[in-house]
Amino acid sequence: MRPPQTQRRLMRLGLLLVMALTPCALTVQAQHVHHAPSYQVLTLEDCIGLGLDKQPAVIAARASLAAAQAGLQGIDNLGCVARCLAKDIDIRREQAVRGVAIATGGVVTAEFETRYAVTRNYFSTMYAMAQHDVLKRVVERIESMRKQAKDLLKLGDPKLKITAIDLLKLELAVKEYKTRSIEAEVGMKKAIAALREAMGFDAGFCFAVYPIPLPDVQPTYELCALIDMALSRRGEMAQAALAYQVTTLEVNAQGVKKGLQVNTFAKAGDPHANPIPTGVSNKDYRPGAIGLETPPYLAGHKADRVARAQELNNRAGAVVLKTRNLISLETEVMYYKWEESYRKAAGLKELRELAGKLIKSVQDEFVQGSIDGGEYLKTNAQEEKIQSELNEALYTHVLALAALERVTAGGFRPDYSRRPGKDLPGKDLPVPEKMIP
Repeated sequence: MRPPQTQRRLMRLGLLLVMALTPCALTVQAQHVHHAPSYQVLTLEDCIGLGLDKQPAVIAARASLAAAQAGLQGIDNLGCVARCLAKDIDIRREQAVRGVAIATGGVVTAEFETRYAVTRNYFSTMYAMAQHDVLKRVVERIESMRKQAKDLLKLGDPKLKITAIDLLKLELAVKEYKTRSIEAEVGMKKAIAALREAMGFDAGFCFAVYPIPLPDVQPTYELCALIDMALSRRGEMAQAALAYQVTTLEVNAQGVKKGLQVNTFAKAGDPHANPIPTGVSNKDYRPGAIGLETPPYLAGHKADRVARAQELNNRAGAVVLKTRNLISLETEVMYYKWEESYRKAAGLKELRELAGKLIKSVQDEFVQGSIDGGEYLKTNAQEEKIQSELNEALYTHVLALAALERVTAGGFRPDYSRRPGKDLPGKDLPVPEKMIP
């Protein structure tokens, strides 16, 4: 036990250290508050790269892989004595090898989930921006027509169909469209916030995205080819198949061990770490998955333990079949979503061309005083509705492409750089001059 004098000296030294470090801490905090970080302008590829590097879900999956590799190395480092005493050591090593492969599948799944989340929220920003620009152009057009109608009304020509009520209708329409544009502005902010989280950052990360048009419609592979890609490349499919192999080895391990209570492979790790997706049966239908049953140990005589391990192995086989069916269904659903948006965008492109010609004719007649403001606004609303629906179809289309990339684990790679051509939908999508903060 230290003497009181020594204790007092230590206390004074600790107090001096606290007093010395406190100003430094306050200075760092002040610098953090007063010097806001500058904006970074990020492309889609930049955002995906940051997501794969910073997203906690990806980092966690890679840490699980590293832990599985360390576990395998730990078995390899066991000496000859341990191998002689543990008759199941070779089986446990085989399970550990498959555990590393299972963790690798988890990394693949996490990475493609992150790619999809980043891509989805990036183009959600582009969609909100496109809708905002549609409303902005409508407001500019109506305001221009209102000024011209006001000048015509001053002429006092009784043959003109334009009245003071028409001016009021136009003014109300401008305010209505400006109010609706607020929703699009808020939508952009919400999409940016979701994109930030998908990349793995909190609200303190300042960035801007470089705006691009929503990609043009593009074909994919045939449905059967997409399903084959998904089943052969998905991390979840590999994990389920490898887990079945692990439980098969567990049957053998229980057969070589003596005792009334024998540990299983689950004793060295948590096979329930990955959440099992639950089903949905409301407006949307999504069947739920099933998971493994892996107790940390099995109790009883050898024959009883082996019998129970065999039944757990049978359940693991059912998990493989269920996983295969769910992946096939998911791929099929995403394909049909792509098909719907592809066909819908083509039809809306034709409607937009017709609406553009109609609005031009109606504008000319309105300026000449041949029709009233109600007819002009009605036609203008139809044109705006068609353009908004086309933007939505292109947005749904790009989300379907991103989903097909995710469900096939990169077997299908969309071309997000495709720009709308002369005869393809989306050729007039605006690209604003300013970045989206």
